[in-house]
Amino acid sequence: MMRVLFIPVLIGFMAFSAFASDISIKETSLGQVYTNSQGMTLYHFDSDKEGQSSCYDECAKAWLPLLVTGESSRSPGLGKIERKDGKFQWALNRRPLYLWHKDQHPGDITGAGVKNTWSLACSMKCSCRSPLDKSRWQDYILRR
Repeated sequence: MMRVLFIPVLIGFMAFSAFASDISIKETSLGQVYTNSQGMTLYHFDSDKEGQSSCYDECAKAWLPLLVTGESSRSPGLGKIERKDGKFQWALNRRPLYLWHKDQHPGDITGAGVKNTWSLACSMKCSCRSPLDKSRWQDYILRR
């Protein structure tokens, strides 16, 4: 019985997280990253084009688009993009924002570097992929 109740509760939590509209910055082991209102880490997908999401169907089940539900998050660089389904998604510098379904607790960063195409939404124009290559990405940004 507990298992049957757990699944709807988990799905409800994930849906609520995916629709949260308050975005803030939180300190993690890889530095400052953007988070939703529950403190869950936000990510970018390298296959996205500026102002356009390419994560749909199976991708969007694992990487939940951070959908706009209200007017909030008036931080510099934050805006909205329209998805092909007509919904609006939060974007940082016109790059769509997502939540990773395997992050279980606020501050988790387990999606960093997944398939070498997902990166943290960092506060300082960096794209740290994992703890192992953080310095490489920071060096890349500094040289640009």
